[in-house]
Amino acid sequence: MGFELCLDDKEFIAGESIAVNVLNAIDSSRKVIFIITHELLKSSWGSYEMEMTRMHAFQKGREDMVIVVVKDDIKITDMPEVMKNMWIKITCIQWPNDDNLPYNTEELFYEKMKMSLQRREDTTLLYSRNSAV
Repeated sequence: MGFELCLDDKEFIAGESIAVNVLNAIDSSRKVIFIITHELLKSSWGSYEMEMTRMHAFQKGREDMVIVVVKDDIKITDMPEVMKNMWIKITCIQWPNDDNLPYNTEELFYEKMKMSLQRREDTTLLYSRNSAV
């Protein structure tokens, strides 16, 4: 779709701590996308990435930088506090599944994602093993 994507395996600086690499990537990214899965919610790095992104977004007045995609069937009550705090301030996108067709097809999902990402400025997205940040 013409967007740049920051991949941790490709972009992270060897010898630098993971925490510093994550913070640098968040700071240099225009958008941060969290793909909410059961695996992400179990991951300590996923929680760290969510908290760092939340702090950066809201301290810098960049609340619009966070996009949440709910991939698994997860209730808001099962999400960590940091995600609950973001949840009420942002719009989330549901990954299409058989239960919500025909209103949320894969084609419509990607169109919503493209609309959420489009802007005149260049876009860099960070992707880590646990989430797209």
